[in-house]
Amino acid sequence: MSRHTFRYKAGDDILLEFVVADQDGAPVDITGTALRFAIAPMCSESPIITTEESPASAIATLIDGPTGVYQVAVDGDATQDLVGVYRFESEVEDAQGGRSTIADGTITFTEQILRVGS
Repeated sequence: MSRHTFRYKAGDDILLEFVVADQDGAPVDITGTALRFAIAPMCSESPIITTEESPASAIATLIDGPTGVYQVAVDGDATQDLVGVYRFESEVEDAQGGRSTIADGTITFTEQILRVGS
């Protein structure tokens, strides 16, 4: 698992890329896995942005299964009202239902200066 710290402006589109690797750093084939992602307030277990709602507020896309690369996109409409520090988590689930957390950490959103009042 890798730990990350990201910073964005409220209303920014987000595109994150993750690489699944084993303990030795070798890529893990994630072809056929379910990709999940969520953002939640620091003191809450309830996601405010997630791949698991309908319609999804985050989209996880397999980029290269054999080399373990996937991306997560979040539209700026979903982040426009966020200000402060939030936590995130991303995981993969294999065909047998085994889950592995790939990345977690914090995302800080600050207020826009240029878009205020527009």
